[in-house]
Amino acid sequence: MKRCIAVLLILCLLLACPRALAADEPPTEQETETAGESLPETGESEEAPSAPETGVPGEEIPPEGEIAGDGEETEEPEETVGEPENSEAEPEEPREETQDEPEGPEAGYVPCQFSDVDENRWYGTEGQGVIRRVWELGLMNGMGNGTFLPEGPLRICEAVKLAAVIRSRALQDEAEFAPAQPWYRPYAEYAEAEGILQPGEFADRMGEAVTRGELAHILAAALPEAELAHINAVFAIPDVISRDTEPVEYWRDILTLYRAGVMLGDAGTHAYRPDSRITRAETAAAVVRMALPEERLRLELLPLDGSSLALSEAGIRRDDDVVLTLGYHLWEEFFAFVEEEQAEESADLWLSMDHDDSRGYPLYGEEGCRILAVYPRYTIEYLIADLDPQGMYILRLEGSGDGMADSRNIQTGATLRQLLTAFPEVVLRRESGDADVIWYSCTLGDPAVVYRYAVGWDGYVISFSTYLEAET
Repeated sequence: MKRCIAVLLILCLLLACPRALAADEPPTEQETETAGESLPETGESEEAPSAPETGVPGEEIPPEGEIAGDGEETEEPEETVGEPENSEAEPEEPREETQDEPEGPEAGYVPCQFSDVDENRWYGTEGQGVIRRVWELGLMNGMGNGTFLPEGPLRICEAVKLAAVIRSRALQDEAEFAPAQPWYRPYAEYAEAEGILQPGEFADRMGEAVTRGELAHILAAALPEAELAHINAVFAIPDVISRDTEPVEYWRDILTLYRAGVMLGDAGTHAYRPDSRITRAETAAAVVRMALPEERLRLELLPLDGSSLALSEAGIRRDDDVVLTLGYHLWEEFFAFVEEEQAEESADLWLSMDHDDSRGYPLYGEEGCRILAVYPRYTIEYLIADLDPQGMYILRLEGSGDGMADSRNIQTGATLRQLLTAFPEVVLRRESGDADVIWYSCTLGDPAVVYRYAVGWDGYVISFSTYLEAET
C-alpha cells in the first residue's frame, strides 16, 4: 500500500515539472498570434477590435493647446458688447470701460490691439490716430474683450466721466474717483460740484446714448474759460446758428468748441448735426483736442452763412504782392497787410444777438463787433467775434489808391476796355451814377461775391471793391 502511494506521488511530480521548466521559455508561435489580437504591433490586423473609447488619449484630459483654445481668453463674455441695450445679461447700470492689454499706456499702444479698430480708417494709426492718442492719454480704454467699439454710441455717463477727468487733470486737483455703485457716481458728483452739470442734470438718462449737442454741452464746461481760448472766428454754423434759422439747443456750447478748434463738424459743410448720436471714434477726436491744445484745428474759412468755400479769388494785392482776401484771417495776416498804412478814421458798431447790421449779418454771441477801417489807399470792413478771438472775418475790401490791384488785376487808372475784358464770363452791369462816376458791377461765385468798380466820365477806373453779398 505504501508502495502504491509513493508511485502515485512520483508520477504527479513528473507531470508537473515540464510546465514549471517551460515558464521562462519564449512563447510559442501560436501564443504570439493570440496575444496580437488584443495588442497589435502594426495596427494592420483587420480582426483586431478598436480600442475602448475610454482609452482614447486627450478625450477626458485635453492637451495644453486645446485648453488654451477653449479657455478664458477666448471665452465669450456674458454680455454682448456690441449691443448692450438688447442683451438679457445687461446689468441695471451701464458698465464702465475696461482696460485692455497691454496694461496701461506705459506699455505703448500696439496697432490692432483692438480687434474692431481698422488702423487704416481715419481714426486709426494710418489716419489721424485719435484712438491711439486717447488710449495713451488714459481717457478711453476700450469696451473689454479686446474691442473699442469705434462706431458705437457714447453714453451720457461716459461723457460725464471724460469731462470730469479732463477737468481734474487741467486743475491738477488730484481728485480721486473711488469705485462705487453705480460706477459713474463719483464722476457725476465731481461734475456737479465743479459746475459741469447742474444738480440732477441727466440723472435719469445716464445709460442713454449722448447726442452731439449734449456732448458739446458737457465738454464746453469741462475746462476753465482760459483753457478754451478762441482761435477761430466762427460766426455761423449751418445747422446750429445761421441767418435763416433760430439757434438750436446748446448753440453757445457748440459755438465755443468750434471757436476753440475742438470740433468743426462735417468735412466740407461744417454742419454739426446736434441731434444725432456721436460715435466713440468721433468722441476720441474731440477728447484728444480737449486734452492737448496743440492738436486743435484752425478753420481756414467759415462764411457767415456757414458754408466753407474759399474766397481766395476775391481780394486786393498791394504793389509789393502782399495779398488780403475776403473771408477768415488770422490777426497776423491782417496786420501784415495794413502795417504800412495809417488809418485815417474808424467806426465801431457793437451788436448783440438778434441784431443785424446794415448789411444783414447777424452776430451771434454775447457781443460782436463790426469795424469799418478807412486807410489812405483802401477801406476794410470786418467782423470779430466776442471774447477777442485770434481771427477776424473780412466782409468788404475797397481800393482807391495807387499801386494796388484786385484779383482780376484791375488797378485804379485802368481803362474801361481793360475792365470789360477782365470779366469774359459775365457782362458787367452798368448802374446809374452821378456827374463824376458810373458804376459797373457783377456777382460771381458761391458764396456770392460782388465786384464793383467806379469809372469816371473820362473812362478810367477810380476805385474798385469786392464784398460778400448779404441777404437783407
